[in-house]
Amino acid sequence: MKLKLLICCAWLLVPLICCWTSFLPIVETSVHASSESLSKLTELTESVQDPTPKGDAAKGKKVDYKRDIQPILKTSCYACHVGEKAQAELRLDTKAGALKGGVSGPAIIAGNSKESLLMQRVHGEGGGMRMPPGGQLSKEQLGLLAA
Repeated sequence: MKLKLLICCAWLLVPLICCWTSFLPIVETSVHASSESLSKLTELTESVQDPTPKGDAAKGKKVDYKRDIQPILKTSCYACHVGEKAQAELRLDTKAGALKGGVSGPAIIAGNSKESLLMQRVHGEGGGMRMPPGGQLSKEQLGLLAA
């Protein structure tokens, strides 16, 4: 009798064990994929929202407008924001023009990068169009602008 009961239980348990073990790789893959996606999403969010200086600015090296900022503006902004016909009347070809701003107000608020319109635009915040329209700035460039 005990032997029949043991055989009967074995017949019931074997299919369950087989199903469970074949299901495990799917569960592990799903968990791994989810954690990997979450990790990438977290990294992306931090890179966009992190205003801490990167590169030279993070090393304590003083950021210089002509050496550090102007080259970023030249490659990313000058196509639209130079001279008397600058879009939105925002001239970024001079330090004075960048500080003065355009039709939306001052582009840069010295000492307060979070409130600066320029920083809001390069991060895609504040309701305006993300700048530059051709593509995002690198983490290092964003860090230098925020410094």
